[in-house]
Amino acid sequence: MLEGIFTLCLVAVGSAVFWTNAQKHREKRLFLKDILVLASITAASPVIASLIVSAFALEAPDFSVLKLSVPTNFAGTMLWGVVMARDAERRWVLAAFGKREEQLRSVANYVSDAPRGLDHLVHALATQLQALANNVPGILFQLYLDEKASPRFRYVSKGANRLLGISPEKLVERADIISTLVSPEALRKILESIRDSAADFTPWTNEAEFVLHDGRSLWLRIAAEPRYDSDDRLVWDGSMFDITQEKRNEQMKNEFISTVNHELRTPLTSIRGSLGLVAAGTAGELPDKAAALIKIALSNSERLVGLINDILDIEKIEAGRMTFDLERQPITPLIEQAIEACKGYLVDYGVTIAFADHEGGMEATVDGRRMHQVLVNLMSNAIKFSPKTGTVEIRLERKGDCIRIVVSDNGPGIDETFRDRVFKKFEQADASDSREKGGTGLGLSIVKALVEGMNGDVSFETEVGVGTSFYVDLPAIGSSDRQTIDAAPGRPRVLICEDEMDIAQIISLSLQEYGFASDIALNMEAAKAFLSETDYDAMTLDVRLAGESGITLLNDVRRLKSGANLPVIVISVIADEARQQINGSAIGIVDWLEKPIDLHRLKETVKRMREGNYQRKPSVLHVEDNEDVLDVVAASLGDDLAFSCARTVSEARTKLSNAYFDVIILDLDLPDEPGESLLDCVPPETAVIIFSAMDVDEKLARKVQAAMTKTRTSELSIASMVRGLVALNRNAINADQNAEGAHQ
Repeated sequence: MLEGIFTLCLVAVGSAVFWTNAQKHREKRLFLKDILVLASITAASPVIASLIVSAFALEAPDFSVLKLSVPTNFAGTMLWGVVMARDAERRWVLAAFGKREEQLRSVANYVSDAPRGLDHLVHALATQLQALANNVPGILFQLYLDEKASPRFRYVSKGANRLLGISPEKLVERADIISTLVSPEALRKILESIRDSAADFTPWTNEAEFVLHDGRSLWLRIAAEPRYDSDDRLVWDGSMFDITQEKRNEQMKNEFISTVNHELRTPLTSIRGSLGLVAAGTAGELPDKAAALIKIALSNSERLVGLINDILDIEKIEAGRMTFDLERQPITPLIEQAIEACKGYLVDYGVTIAFADHEGGMEATVDGRRMHQVLVNLMSNAIKFSPKTGTVEIRLERKGDCIRIVVSDNGPGIDETFRDRVFKKFEQADASDSREKGGTGLGLSIVKALVEGMNGDVSFETEVGVGTSFYVDLPAIGSSDRQTIDAAPGRPRVLICEDEMDIAQIISLSLQEYGFASDIALNMEAAKAFLSETDYDAMTLDVRLAGESGITLLNDVRRLKSGANLPVIVISVIADEARQQINGSAIGIVDWLEKPIDLHRLKETVKRMREGNYQRKPSVLHVEDNEDVLDVVAASLGDDLAFSCARTVSEARTKLSNAYFDVIILDLDLPDEPGESLLDCVPPETAVIIFSAMDVDEKLARKVQAAMTKTRTSELSIASMVRGLVALNRNAINADQNAEGAHQ
């Protein structure tokens, strides 16, 4: 406490002295070097305070705290300082414009009384306007197209001298000088903007990096608006402003986010994983007091993980980098999965959930992962504000052409003064009971952004003292065409994904001889609908299904709870070709059959798949450079799997060339090269699970069996998925070996 108070005093005194001096000598303008000095003061103050207090207390300073406070103080002051500097610059420019307006008015008054008349007025106005343009903190220009449709400058202000080091006269004479300062790609975009603007008479804006003749680099934002001059010629009045500092701030923010991504997610993964294993009894039974302390630590690590994930999500949303993988799918399974994910909250708060599906089988086009996040956020929020032994009601109903998901609680309701801020960032009600619940105020803001990204809408109704209901409305779509051949209960079932009904019925009748019931899905939507309603023993899959990729369907099926461990038999006229092309997606495929189908081999494959004779010990390769994460994942997998690890891509390549692995767990951020470069070495029968602090884009996610983010997925979940995958992969090997033996 003493160090904190002393630090605040040092920062206040040092900053005040520097600020007073800067205001006297710099016309109330704030420059980058001023911000650097202020940031240095705030960063150094904790160190000085710690040394002084420690000297009086005769003990060593706590440098572990300083490691966090010093960079945080410096970075925070820099970020806020840049924002203040930009605002101060704007105010300075407005003041300059105001001063010029006064001068123009004085000139006009003078000319109106002078006998020299209109010529003097025009000359005075032109002089003042020229001075105004030349003092603007940027470049003003007028542009037109010559006879060859090439851009030419009619006018350039003297800001060109300050920013580009080129005289306005030279730019008017030779506009092509600009092409020597920017990249060909940037020049192409600028020329396209000008031509598009000439065609549809709309303003245009571009950002481009300029490399000056002295080697300096700066970013300019170029904007122009078209009009016709007195000669009926199309011209553009435009400006160029320096946004270099803005770009640097953006880069600094991205680097900071990247650091948070890796430096916080990786250790938190180890902490949460270790605590979870201890709490689950992996390290042996604990005394009651120790178990209670472990539970507290695990709960708070989960809170910290949620905070970091929310901050990273909101940053991606604001930057426009949040991607959505929209696909048609039933909504009921998504709600059930979210309810399952919230069971921990239910126990902690003593609340129950009641789910009512008033329509049944409704489908919508959504991103399943994002929709899960929306539902969990709304449910956990409702649970948090429900009274003890209360009930959270979830309803799925139809409202016109929309599917409506309703999440209702019987909590305290939302105060009228807070209702218009519910979906804003970092907003929380001020009532004491809500403050006790904790939270960051980001959850509902993220919900709104995600729902709108899936073409939906979110709203709420509330009554103080009664409760609150949140509504998620999504565009509804009809059910798919599908057919059930044998509805006999209790028999093993196979889902046949085949767009030719004749072939599908032949497969079904052949399987029926061996006691298998079956359902036929003629397209991807029908297959997903069947999987959401029924648990199958196996699935047959045509690689080209109703004009769509069956491999895409396979990847989508693996994301469903009912399809994660489903054995698949590929039946296609291009089975061998497809097998070579789907590296990283073949896990769980137990056989590849060419058309026309060998029905005997199909039936034998299904029988072997159900019997599941496993001989060898499944093997897992974990490619990860963090020792703590390696230890936690190894402990999660247990002793019945052969576990091997590699700390670099090079080491992993060597191990892959010398041994076969059922599953690879892959980190993307490795010391020698990116982890994704290893995918070229992975055989198609081996499953790949990306487990990394870095967010995985959709293109890369489609190449692997699963893509998971550290802190978003527990190590126990990774272990559960690995066990399911290795079981399926062993089936694939046994099927290949048996088929080869039968051929011999």
